[in-house]
Amino acid sequence: MSLVSVASAPPDAVSPSSSPSSAMCSCSSVEVLRAYVQELHAILALYEAAEPRLVELRRQHDEQRREATRQQQATLEREARERDRRQRRERRAREAWADVRRARKGVHAVMDLAGAAVVELDHAFAAPTVNASSSSSSSSDDSESAEPGESHTARGRRIDHCLAVCDQRHHQVAIVERESGLVLQRIGQGGNADSQLCNPHALAFDRVTRHLYVADSNKHRVQVYELESGSFVRSIGTAGPPGTLVNFATGVALYRRALPRAVPSTTGAAAAATSPLARASPELHAQHEQHELQEQHRHGHELEQALVFVSDYGNHRVQVFSQDGSFVRSIGSCGTGDGQLFNPHGLACATDGTLFVSDYGNHRVQVFAQDGSFVRSIGSRGTGDGQLFNPHGISIANGLVAVADCGNHRVQVFSQDGSFVRKFGAQGVEEGLFNNPLDVAWCHDSGSGDTHETLLAVCDPLNRRLQLIMWPY
Repeated sequence: MSLVSVASAPPDAVSPSSSPSSAMCSCSSVEVLRAYVQELHAILALYEAAEPRLVELRRQHDEQRREATRQQQATLEREARERDRRQRRERRAREAWADVRRARKGVHAVMDLAGAAVVELDHAFAAPTVNASSSSSSSSDDSESAEPGESHTARGRRIDHCLAVCDQRHHQVAIVERESGLVLQRIGQGGNADSQLCNPHALAFDRVTRHLYVADSNKHRVQVYELESGSFVRSIGTAGPPGTLVNFATGVALYRRALPRAVPSTTGAAAAATSPLARASPELHAQHEQHELQEQHRHGHELEQALVFVSDYGNHRVQVFSQDGSFVRSIGSCGTGDGQLFNPHGLACATDGTLFVSDYGNHRVQVFAQDGSFVRSIGSRGTGDGQLFNPHGISIANGLVAVADCGNHRVQVFSQDGSFVRKFGAQGVEEGLFNNPLDVAWCHDSGSGDTHETLLAVCDPLNRRLQLIMWPY
């Protein structure tokens, strides 16, 4: 007989042959068994009552596990997408730099100089000399005040291939030897005086008078210095009637018209216009005329004054001054139409006097004739070939216009008629990459043997360097 059947059996079902003591034992056993059965029933009832809750907990646990799996998968996919984007950026940067190298535009040099503007000087810069009586006393002072890479052994000799660079941190202009990166001389010093500088922003060099023009942006003027001695000459843009003053000078350029050649009247202008050199290479022809102007100036002949173009950033125009600082005219006005400007920056003049203006706020380059009339517009806002984003510095040589495409972290090159030639560079810290480049300058290089190359100097101040890129003719 099972325990359940015994427990549920009536009292009279117990064998009558059992003794009273055994009957009592049987009754107590039955009670115990009956209590056990009741407890089992209670446990089963509790389990049945708790089973839905256990099922819910199991379901919630499974859902949490699936959610954790989904989150982990999403994290892996997000990391994979970021890795792919980073690899694509690096690949584009490598391809851009490989494109430069394929065109023989390798990095010629990298200078540890956070310059904001650069211009090429003559191929024979005469480093200033030091008097023998003061050399011993000044050597100790020089050694204490010299910047890293500054040379004091170059004084008193002529040095080829030099650059002038705006050093905004020290409010000076540094004259740098291009091949070594040594600072040969510093022009100006920080301050508010007539001969001092405050945040120099752009440069131009007059090869005839050998004067250096510096856009002194925070003082709303252009400062003129004699190159070799570093002595102050004059200020431009600080005096004149209302409407002629400059509000934050961000660019400067020069144009000096070539004088007529001293040839017989029967062949004068025609000979100059149809000479073999002029027909073969207008750029070399213009350089030859500049050399003639230098020779005339050196022999004391009076020359026609140069025009000085100044970017009037705050007034959205370009102010034109004569070489002595007198006001000539204004070019452009505030707006987005043809011939209008918005926060102009870099300026450059072609050999025929055509003015190229980096229209920073309108993301383009505006071209004006010498008299200020609008000629054409180059580029538009964007990231594609020939498109610009906040163009900054600009330089012209050999019919090519190089633009520091600051917002796109690259340099773009156009022909003078506005057609796109090529681009190079991308955002990065490696050589050949840029981080908001501010200025560019074409630099002539004689090369070796029969090769003749041109270098393109690029100011990369956020990476604290000046890069020289090789550009073959």
